Amino acid sequence: MQRLFDLGDRRTLTDEEQAELRALVAAWGRRVREQGVRRIAAERGLPVDHVWADLDADLERAVAWWAEIQADPAQLDALVEEARERQRKSCPTSSLSTRE
Repeated sequence: MQRLFDLGDRRTLTDEEQAELRALVAAWGRRVREQGVRRIAAERGLPVDHVWADLDADLERAVAWWAEIQADPAQLDALVEEARERQRKSCPTSSLSTRE
């Protein structure tokens, strides 16, 4: 993977190199996620399958919530305004607090 990143710094990667890099990054991401799930399971004293099921359920709830938000422009606007207000309160001098 490092070889391909270095190569990409020097020139544009070929289609085959880009595909290889995407596959390597995806595999790395899966390994990192699996390690995290095993760590959480060990910390909580739970079976790994139980943690995976919890994560899947959390993701399903998040996707459903986001679909609801996107389906209602007023709710989306309210959520954005709420986030901006939190930003203003936490970082009053932030450039984000003055953006519209």
